[in-house]
Formats: sequence, C-alpha cells, structure tokens
Amino acid sequence: MANVIFHISNKAAAGKSELLVRFYASRTIDLRAHTRIFVPRDMWNDKMQRLIIPRRVVTDESVAATESQQQLDALRTDILNQYTQTPDERDLTKQWLLDIIDRFHNISRDALIPLSDVIDRYVVAKNIAPRT
Repeated sequence: MANVIFHISNKAAAGKSELLVRFYASRTIDLRAHTRIFVPRDMWNDKMQRLIIPRRVVTDESVAATESQQQLDALRTDILNQYTQTPDERDLTKQWLLDIIDRFHNISRDALIPLSDVIDRYVVAKNIAPRT
C-alpha cells in the first residue's frame, strides 16, 4: 500500500518552512521531493501530518494556514491517484513525483517565460524610461 508523508524542512524564512513529501509504495519505491508549500512552523504537527489551526479567532495567518492544509490534502490525493493510474512500477521515479507536483502547481516546463520578456513587460507597464 502506498503512503504519502509530509515533513517540515529545517530551513525557515519569515516563520514559515517548506513541507517535504515522501512517497513510498514498497521497499524499492521511496521518493522524496520539495512541495513548494510553505507553512508556519509553529502550527505544523508532524505526528498528525496536519496544521493545527486555532478556530476561535480568525486571522490572516489562520486563513492562509487553512488554504495550505487544503493544498496538502489535494496534493496527497493527487499523488495517490496518479500512483493508482501508473501501471508500471518502473515509471515511479523522482521525476514522476516532481512532475505531479509541477502539474499540481500548474507549472508547465514548456510554458516558462524568459526573464528578459518579463522585464520588458514590466518596463512597458510602469512607463520606465530606458537608461541612456
């Protein structure tokens, strides 16, 4: 039986840390990857694999934490669904897991925009005069 476990990264920035995912289905299939989902360190419960969100007072932090928890639940479901749809275990590689995470975040490697194009759009949008 396949299992998805999240662990919080030791690196923290602005009180938040990235969650790391571990997917394992057998002795030979044990994959790990970054989820690109950042959560408050003090709200994460490693034992329950959930964010502990205070319900009495609604703050911006608690709303963001609720959204992050929904993302984690959806990512876990997506990984397990993709696993059940993959007939050959040889296809279960780290790249397979990274592709699922990229699709989850709607990142297409073909649709990446070069930085120079983004800068040009920004210059035009802000009416910044080019340096002479």
